[in-house]
Amino acid sequence: MGWRSFRNYREDEDGNVAMMTAVAMVGLLAMVGAAIDYTTASSSKSRSQNIADAVALNAAAFVRANKGKMPTDRKNGLPTGDYTAAELGYDVKGWVAGGAEDVIVNVAYDMTAKEAIVTVSGETNASFSAVMGIDTVGYSSRSVVGMEDLELNDVASLALILDNSGSMAWDDRPYKANGFGWLVPPTGAVARITALEDSVKGFMTYLEPLVGTQTGTDPKVFRSGMLAYNGNTINSRTKPMGWRLLSDGTIDAMTAQGSTRPANALATAADWLVSEPAVHKAASGKTPLRYAVFMTDGVNDGNDPVWIDQTGTGKWRRQRCSRPDRWSRWSCWYSYRTSSARPSGNARQWNGGRQRRGNWSEGRDSYPQNETALASCKRMKDDGVTVYTIGFALEPGTYGMNDFYWDYNAGRYVENTRTLDASIKSQAFNFLAACASNADTFIKAANADELTAAFNTIGEDILSDTIRIKR
Repeated sequence: MGWRSFRNYREDEDGNVAMMTAVAMVGLLAMVGAAIDYTTASSSKSRSQNIADAVALNAAAFVRANKGKMPTDRKNGLPTGDYTAAELGYDVKGWVAGGAEDVIVNVAYDMTAKEAIVTVSGETNASFSAVMGIDTVGYSSRSVVGMEDLELNDVASLALILDNSGSMAWDDRPYKANGFGWLVPPTGAVARITALEDSVKGFMTYLEPLVGTQTGTDPKVFRSGMLAYNGNTINSRTKPMGWRLLSDGTIDAMTAQGSTRPANALATAADWLVSEPAVHKAASGKTPLRYAVFMTDGVNDGNDPVWIDQTGTGKWRRQRCSRPDRWSRWSCWYSYRTSSARPSGNARQWNGGRQRRGNWSEGRDSYPQNETALASCKRMKDDGVTVYTIGFALEPGTYGMNDFYWDYNAGRYVENTRTLDASIKSQAFNFLAACASNADTFIKAANADELTAAFNTIGEDILSDTIRIKR
């Protein structure tokens, strides 16, 4: 467009050009918005497909285990009908309109074809398509699982590395401020160790369709083991790898006490999982999918940084020295840090008429407990193990410790509390993200509900990886 044409366009006063441009822009924005909303709906469909698969697997497994009898009440499976995702314990916030309460899970049984059929449906909010009067975009997912024959794609092994440190006795939710600004205990809080036990039991229920009895002539398809840790691996609560799911008794044996040092437990889990292919090949001739689930609610103890000289880090330090008088020796310590370019010159320090020079040193802080633990994470990942990590109850705030003392001034028992600041969350999340296989396998669970959802998500992943499902 030449300058004259541009000037004519600018000076057109009849409004036609401007109106046409505005209409065209609205249409363009609507098309772009529709594409974004379609992407959101597709993501929702993918998540709902995982729910449909998991529910269908459990429904089919129930009928198979009960010799072809359909469930008649909620105490004994899922009878035919509609349920909400919330009723079934699923957390779907952030991807559907109305949340889990508005995601409908329909369960049906075809006793002639011997199939369990599950449909999951809902709507996503249409952020951009609203320009065209479209407020929501619907989606639907369907899963069909045979009751008599759950076709197995792959065999699998699972190791759980679970935090049993003292902070696991604390509440899962921090204190809340009331209308007067005072901190008060949260409603609905549970001890973290109780939340962990309940979540792992639910996780095992999720996996039942995959495992079966594995006795007699039944195929051997799944192995699991558990490592509880605090300051070290707790041998009395360790369940070595075996052809079974973890029992309620094994899970209920966990208690909260001691410090937090998972390095040895992770090393043992790596030993277990690296050895699993040979065990499966001897039993079935198949190479297993392998999973590690590592959960913690804090940072590693005994983890004071140690400086390591290393080039290329962009971090520098120098000694800071002092002496109380001219007859005393120098006392030196490291306190200077910078992430900028190398500082120029030496550090000259005068004290008592004496001068000392201190050169800058390039390097990094090493956290021994973290690095030892991460070496085991890397070993597993390098060997093909999928490593899930869960950071639990790490939101900054004041937590009740479920430990009480008598307050003479108040004339009543008062709960001991502990405050977590944002630095704890940051340190823990950085460590767990480095251990996980990828961003999707690092999961943040702020409370008991989200911990259950985290284990549900992992269960869905394992089931979808290992079972062939009709659709």
